[in-house]
Amino acid sequence: MLILASQLKLKYFEKVLLYAVIIIAYFLIMHFKDKLIKKLGNKGKRINISNTVFNVIIFIIFMFLILLVDGFSLKNADIDYEEIINQNVNSIIGTIICLIVSTTVLNTTKAILMRPNNLNSKRKRTLSKVTSSIIRYAIYIIEVIVILAIWGINIVPVLTGLGIAGLVIGLGAQKLINDFISGVFIVFEHHYDIGDLVQVDGFTGEVVDIGLKTTKIKAWTGEVKIIANGNIDTIINYSVNNMTAVVDFEIAYKENANEVIKILSKELPVRLKDYEASVNIPQITGVTGLNESGIGIRAIWTVKAGSQFEAERLMRRTVKEILDDNNIEIPFPQVVVHKGE
Repeated sequence: MLILASQLKLKYFEKVLLYAVIIIAYFLIMHFKDKLIKKLGNKGKRINISNTVFNVIIFIIFMFLILLVDGFSLKNADIDYEEIINQNVNSIIGTIICLIVSTTVLNTTKAILMRPNNLNSKRKRTLSKVTSSIIRYAIYIIEVIVILAIWGINIVPVLTGLGIAGLVIGLGAQKLINDFISGVFIVFEHHYDIGDLVQVDGFTGEVVDIGLKTTKIKAWTGEVKIIANGNIDTIINYSVNNMTAVVDFEIAYKENANEVIKILSKELPVRLKDYEASVNIPQITGVTGLNESGIGIRAIWTVKAGSQFEAERLMRRTVKEILDDNNIEIPFPQVVVHKGE
């Protein structure tokens, strides 16, 4: 069909429609190719090399299809390749220069954005990653347009076809667009950054990757949850402000609550003074309840964001040690049986 089209004088609108079809087909094939690569799993360099080869082959095929629509023909089997090269030597050199420049700009931008100084801060690391992704796609689009122009292809119908393809893809992928828009707001409104400890839909973990489409959260047990940005309605960020570690425990009713509070208030700050994430000293707030087995007491400790769970574990262990050292009984469920007369 395309060879036939290249032999005819296509009207402007017909060319635009063909370009739109080619672009839509390109995105569909790239989508299925990415899904196939993901199914194959992570096998290191072999997968990366295969992915690169597929990208190059698909790109060449679709560039050739665009040339066919623009009027290139394979009708004559006796093609003088040497003459073609001589006639288009400037275009070939220009294409090579364009590829070298775009690759250099891309690598330089990546090196600047991903330098160690930008990776020290979670906020800088997040912005660097997202900005690098946006710049990469922008360079790819500009590169294609420049190469088409170098080869004398009228890019106006191509751009118009791209617009129509974008409209068609947009109508069929509203969820995808919603994810992209949500991703932009998440990044630039600073909802969370890479390295933050968050909770989404009951899943708690560290943000390990933020894209314009999805966010990856890794739990301390190793599970990684991939969430579409458009599905994130409510999120709890534990890394924005200093957090309070809270530990509730009980002592037996026979113990003197005031004396126990005095001992803990004295010993707890001393034993935990070397904890690096500490913001202020641990405090005993007092009696919190008269429970079935004993007297409830609460200890609180303000620590740096993300350290509260570790601080709670450390504080529980230290409270236990202090109570044991002072022979203070920690109650446990007991059953008292009275013998009848």
